[in-house]
Amino acid sequence: MRWFVIGRDGQKYGPADLATLQRWVGEKRITPDMMLEEEHTGRRLRADTLPGLQFTNPPGSAITTPTPAPGPTTSPHPTDPVQGAPGTGFGGAGGVPSPTPSQSAPGEPSAKYWVIGPDGRKYGPADLAKLQQWASEGRIGPNTMLEDFLSGQFIRASALPGLVLGPAQTANPWAQAPGSPYPRQPSGYYAPSTAASNDLTWAWVLSVLGFLCCLPLCFVGLYYADRAKKAGVPGAQAAFIVALVLSILGLLFWIVNIVAFGMAPAALENL
Repeated sequence: MRWFVIGRDGQKYGPADLATLQRWVGEKRITPDMMLEEEHTGRRLRADTLPGLQFTNPPGSAITTPTPAPGPTTSPHPTDPVQGAPGTGFGGAGGVPSPTPSQSAPGEPSAKYWVIGPDGRKYGPADLAKLQQWASEGRIGPNTMLEDFLSGQFIRASALPGLVLGPAQTANPWAQAPGSPYPRQPSGYYAPSTAASNDLTWAWVLSVLGFLCCLPLCFVGLYYADRAKKAGVPGAQAAFIVALVLSILGLLFWIVNIVAFGMAPAALENL
């Protein structure tokens, strides 16, 4: 079983097995009050409650260092946290553990929360200012569930101190792709332009007239029907088929007439 370490900066480090976690404890990069997240289930717990993980300091005590290093260096191992002076932990400062949300004042701006949408998806994480913005936009209601980014504890939005909310939500304001905080605006039904509708009218008129009296008009009607179909005008497909059929029939009748009337004078001369 492997675990992610939730650093003081909110970033995840790892995943690491128990042996690696114990090594990080020995390097004073993990304090007893830091949060761990199980790799597959996402379950979170405090480091001092993980069975088999031993701390030399009592739970909750600060791990100090006499001389902090000048600055952090990048670890050669991708899964290792950024290495700094002993006691700096993950994203913390100088050996003094940063307070977790359970230790912070209610509604502290540094605390972050996931927003659980009506579709069950998570959005965020967001601090109190961002949550207030989403609430003013109608995306968070009093019954919306929030999940603490570090501890994983759930709380109703109405119970979060400092968050001013409007009425309860009746629809899903987060209806979009997961991970993005802005809902997709619904688009209206497509309405064809007046010019495209006129193309459909001309397609019908010219196709019929061309079949009855002037064959070239059928091909012009076929052209207008094709334009209307590409513009998405309802009924344009039927007009295109009719114009095509009338054009073919008109062409066949024209060929038959040419052959029939062209051979008749020659036959009369042979009599």
